[in-house]
Amino acid sequence: DIRRFSRHVSSRCYMNAIDGGVNAALGSAMSTALPPAALAFPEPMTLPALQDHVRVVCAHFGWDQKEDEKVFLLFVEEVGELAKAIRKVTGLAEEQNNPDKPTWSDAAKRQNLAEEVADVFGYLLELANRFDVDLASAYRDKFSTAMTRQWD
Repeated sequence: DIRRFSRHVSSRCYMNAIDGGVNAALGSAMSTALPPAALAFPEPMTLPALQDHVRVVCAHFGWDQKEDEKVFLLFVEEVGELAKAIRKVTGLAEEQNNPDKPTWSDAAKRQNLAEEVADVFGYLLELANRFDVDLASAYRDKFSTAMTRQWD
C-alpha cells in the first residue's frame, strides 16, 4: 500500500516529522492502489537519478515547501538516530539491567541500522537538492583532492 511504499521512499521517521502535510497527502493518496509512475524508483539507481527521484517525491508530498533550517534539523536528528543504531549493533555503551529496554535480535539491529542510514541518505539528497549541489560532481571533486593527500 501507499504507506509501505512511502516508508521506503523516505522512511517512517521522515514522514512522521513533517507536520500534518504528509498525513494529508497520504490520506488523499490512499484511494489509489499504486503510487504514481513518477514516484517509481529509478533504474539504474545512480546518484543523479536518486537526487532527481527525491526532488520529485518531495514536490509530490509538498516537502519541498518546508524551510531549509527545518529540513537540516531533521537531518541532524536522523544522524543522531543513526548513531544510536550503530551503538546497538556494536554494543557500545549499552544499558544494562534496564527492564524497559526492548531486546532486539542482531537481525533487527542491522535492519534498524540500514533504515537509519537510508534516512540520513534521503535527507542528504534533499539538502543537496535544496542548495543545488550535484552530489556526484561534488563527491568526485572532493575525493579527487583527498586521494592526493597522505594519510596516517
